[in-house]
Amino acid sequence: MDISVIWVPDQQSQEKMRSICRHFRRRMDESVGSYPHITLGNYYDIPFDLLNDQARAFVLCIERFKARFIRYKLLNDSCMVM
Repeated sequence: MDISVIWVPDQQSQEKMRSICRHFRRRMDESVGSYPHITLGNYYDIPFDLLNDQARAFVLCIERFKARFIRYKLLNDSCMVM
């Protein structure tokens, strides 16, 4: 199974990310692809249960953190990398 693991920020952080996106593209919020998240990894041909167990253990070990974005790049109309 191919799996992408993402981290979805809290509402306040999502709004901040969207405001940055609007700076680059006015209609970013209207795009179906506008879903603020941080990609933790893409895994190919891996059993779901193994990755699920690892991800859940990881979540229990971390604390809230701040992310500082120093570069922004619009890859296409609906995907921005920070």
